[in-house]
Amino acid sequence: ADTIASGGRDGTVRIWDGRSPRAAVVRTFNSNVRSLTVVSDGERSGGVESRIAVGLGDGTLMVWDPRQSSHANCERCRFAPGAGVGALAEFYTFGEHLTGKYAAGSDDGSIQIMPRNGSGDKRIIEGHADYCNALCWTDASTLVSGARDGVVRSWKV
Repeated sequence: ADTIASGGRDGTVRIWDGRSPRAAVVRTFNSNVRSLTVVSDGERSGGVESRIAVGLGDGTLMVWDPRQSSHANCERCRFAPGAGVGALAEFYTFGEHLTGKYAAGSDDGSIQIMPRNGSGDKRIIEGHADYCNALCWTDASTLVSGARDGVVRSWKV
């Protein structure tokens, strides 16, 4: 409850302890951090949020455990070159180990949906004319998106 994660244009993700004014530099990426969300790991970590999903300006989505020291442990997903990841959302059923899915919105207006466990097909939704910068799951099959084109859409996925 006292932990905050932040990311910046310099590509650095920091973990902050809300009780202290100092942050630990956790990871530096080769692109700017455009979006970030803390991910629940359910049974693997006793329900504690221990993974971080980071959307980068170069179109890469990285999901990693900050307790691991290597980029090799990251799950990766790519959008089209130059299409940065501007919005992230996760759907998760608490208590079900690594179930659920991620949604990531991109500069090109597309949305990519990926399973959390790394297996299964990725799905791409196209329907925005500009940068998709807001995503929210309302339930396991409904995703709401907003974009710089001024349109809010609801998707059954």
